[in-house]
Formats: sequence, C-alpha cells, structure tokens
Amino acid sequence: MIILCKAASRVKARICQPAATWRTMRRNSRLVLAAKAHDAMIDIDTVQSMLEEVAAELPEEFYRELNGGILLLPEMKMNPIGRGDDLYVMGEYRNTRNMGRYIVIYYGSFERLYGHLSPGALRKRLAKTLKHEFTHHLESLAGERALEREDAEFIRKYLEEVARDEIASDE
Repeated sequence: MIILCKAASRVKARICQPAATWRTMRRNSRLVLAAKAHDAMIDIDTVQSMLEEVAAELPEEFYRELNGGILLLPEMKMNPIGRGDDLYVMGEYRNTRNMGRYIVIYYGSFERLYGHLSPGALRKRLAKTLKHEFTHHLESLAGERALEREDAEFIRKYLEEVARDEIASDE
C-alpha cells in the first residue's frame, strides 16, 4: 500500500521495512535538478496546511475506521525493491494491530522529487497521493485488493525495465 516514485539520480538513504505493494512514477531528473537550482521546497508547515485542506475536501465517509488519521512525517523513505536507491515512498496506508488504520505521507520524499514545483502543482501531487492511499483504505474495508494488484503490476514493469537496462549496459 505504497506509492513510489523513480528518480534517475542516486541518493543515499536508510532503507525501511518492505511493504506489500508499490507504484512507480517516472521523472526526468535533469528537469528536476535544473529547476531545483531556482526554487526551494515549501516548508513542512505549509505542506501540512495544504494536506489538511486536501483532506477536508474528501467525503466524510472516507474516514470511517481511519482511527489514526493522516500523518505527515519529515523523513524521506526509500523502497528496498528499488535498484540504485531510485524508488521513493511518497505515502503509505497502514493497518496494524497496535496503531489501527492510518495514512502516512513523507514530506522528505516530496521534497526530494517535487521540491521544484509551484504550490499549486505540489498540492495536486499531495492530493493524488492522499487519494491513492485512501483508495487502499476503502478497499481494505471492503475486502478488495484491486489497487494492490495494480501497484504490483507497476513494480513488475519497473523490475523488467531495470533488468533490460542492466542487460543493455553489460553489452
């Protein structure tokens, strides 16, 4: 239940525990790095306000049994499936015995991949991630797993592409 983004640049980061499903999105790192030279990421407090605004726009029914709410954590999170530290975890839906059901959004991952975006564009990325994680929550309540299967398919394609790239670089 994780959304991940792939970036071409290599980043050293602590590897966190693996999760069940992943979704990859591709970015042209040259555009990201060029834009970062001119723009700075919006601070975490402003992103928290944006996230609260996005969350307030969602139907009240979405929050049924989401007892832990939505957390914005400052760290960047990497996916251990990634090759060369190129998969970032943007958000997670968690359902644990001790903590219950909740959504985590990783500010550091957004900062790394989308720090160059305008406030409006960043808000759209936050909304997309939050809605993705809410889809996992709602499917969990309904006993469905369609989005998990879709995420697994994205990862399968990512791993195939990595394997093709490794073969091509060996030739």
